[in-house]
Amino acid sequence: MNEIIIGIIAGSIGGLIRTLITLSYGLIDKRKLNFTNIILYFFTFIFTGALAGLVFGPGKVLSFVMGFVGIDLLDTYYKAIMKKKVNIK
Repeated sequence: MNEIIIGIIAGSIGGLIRTLITLSYGLIDKRKLNFTNIILYFFTFIFTGALAGLVFGPGKVLSFVMGFVGIDLLDTYYKAIMKKKVNIK
């Protein structure tokens, strides 16, 4: 049970770091930042980070890394699913 909580926390921290890096890219590019989008990114990255850390990471370091790349996993799955065409007759 303790390892599960550590995996979730480490994945969440990875998601938080990913949020801060994404925000810093927006500030460097001098983009107009929307507060609502920042909050949405924050919760999305932390949630996917916690989920990825829980599912894929047995240790603290791996959970952190999986939390950092968790949104990329969802993006890859989404692109794979959307490539399949559905024909309705």
